[in-house]
Amino acid sequence: MVATFTEIYTYGNHPLKKFYPEFNFDLSQSIDKYPFRGLNELAKEGMMRVLRNGNLAQAEMIIGKKTVPVLITANPQFKGLDVYDKSMSIIRQDEIFPKKDQELKDAGMEGKKTEIESNINAANVEDRFPWENEREAGSEEQEIGR
Repeated sequence: MVATFTEIYTYGNHPLKKFYPEFNFDLSQSIDKYPFRGLNELAKEGMMRVLRNGNLAQAEMIIGKKTVPVLITANPQFKGLDVYDKSMSIIRQDEIFPKKDQELKDAGMEGKKTEIESNINAANVEDRFPWENEREAGSEEQEIGR
């Protein structure tokens, strides 16, 4: 369950968003995706217990070549974890996983270049609508109006 603080009910209560098992959020898999330092099974179970209750969990994460103390919250709406540093500023995913993001950007840029080139070539071949091209081919004939 997650409290939404933007809405207030009549008695001043905040509504809760409930996430049921059908939502398919697996906390264990989400934890396994991140590079935590020294996270054994016992520590993982303790972290899962804390996160299930909606609290912040403390851990050490390897970011780049440094070990950084972080605070973690579960985010079932986006099926992942939110990671904060000790001053509670969010640590973005591209800082945690720099290689994957760089590969995706490179692959995305190559795809965009070929898409733009194909659009330019298509514009040169077909500048007009097909019926306009047919009129020019038969321009010697007069157009019949109604």
